[in-house]
Amino acid sequence: AQGAGTNGNAGDSAPIRVASSLAGAHFGASFLPRVGMEVLLGCLGGDPDRLVIIGVLGNGAHPPATFSHAGGLPGNRYLSGIKTKEIRGQRYNQLRLDDTPNQISAQLASEHAHSQLNLGYLTQPRENGHGNDRGEGVELRTDAAAALRAAQGMLLTTYARTQASGGQLDRDELIRLLGECAELFKALGDYAGQHGGQAADTAGQHAVAAAFKRWAPGTGTDGAARALMAFGAQAGSVNVTPKTHVTYAGENIDQVAQQHLQLMSGQRLNATAGQGMQLFARGAGVQAVAGEGPMLLQAQAGTLTANAQKGVKITTNEHEVFVSAPKIRLVAEDGSYLELGGGITLGTNGDIKLLSASHQWGGPSTAQAAKSGFGNQPTDQRFKLHYLHA
Repeated sequence: AQGAGTNGNAGDSAPIRVASSLAGAHFGASFLPRVGMEVLLGCLGGDPDRLVIIGVLGNGAHPPATFSHAGGLPGNRYLSGIKTKEIRGQRYNQLRLDDTPNQISAQLASEHAHSQLNLGYLTQPRENGHGNDRGEGVELRTDAAAALRAAQGMLLTTYARTQASGGQLDRDELIRLLGECAELFKALGDYAGQHGGQAADTAGQHAVAAAFKRWAPGTGTDGAARALMAFGAQAGSVNVTPKTHVTYAGENIDQVAQQHLQLMSGQRLNATAGQGMQLFARGAGVQAVAGEGPMLLQAQAGTLTANAQKGVKITTNEHEVFVSAPKIRLVAEDGSYLELGGGITLGTNGDIKLLSASHQWGGPSTAQAAKSGFGNQPTDQRFKLHYLHA
């Protein structure tokens, strides 16, 4: 060799290149031998001044890799792969391939935060060729944080495409279910609008459904630019937390069920709307029951109206039915009426009958009734609602 060697003296060799399975301009495979490793040297063209490292050898001081720091040879002879060791540390990174008969698997792992991607037949780290079963399929796990990001949308579904068949975003079952949802949503909403209620706002759901149908992989389609997230669970889904669960939408939240939509709360159920509220039932009626405590109905700035096709009943088992107003009028279908307020007026085209065991007549008498206070004080704050489209 010409000049000083790698240690700065002429007695050492020149820098020696390391053979690799792939070597290009800033790309290839890179596994540099570390200090203390035994290497196998070769001479290019038989020239001892043109040494290259063509391999790395194990020996008594450097036995074969023990994947996951468990087991060894010959027991774990069905395991192969790559395992590295932390510089000035003991942790590892590894790509482990397990070819155990009927239990094949692969693992890409870093011991930092015990982050792993496990594929295939999952087991505990093998000792002498044996490992306890952990499941089958795919597991992505870490003791730290994890994030899944997909700029062109994400599909999570339990509808199968066996043996990796079908397209990346195959979702025929979800499209069919979304169509059923939209059909029921519109049908019941239209029915409510035709019978004195408020028709449903279908624009938001229609727009999402249209984008979902056009959604396609790649960057060359209109649907590719729509960053949708879709969930499809064939056998049901569970979403639970011991803390607070928050759902927010910048536009509409449409919840639809073919059978029952059930809301339960161990304490209070608060429903507040900024621009009106509607309850409409197509069949079987509406029930509002206070099992304990009072029930309050108020129209703080308008009229409280109760209409029925087949009668109105007001009863109480205790105390009294109390009705108070500046003027009270009861009017029958034939025009007969009773008017209270500023005196009492009875009017009819028919007979007036007073039926009792006796009659008692006395002097003037009145009663007082307290008015409800709705707290119509001037506002001291204002709310401004806005939504910015990305």
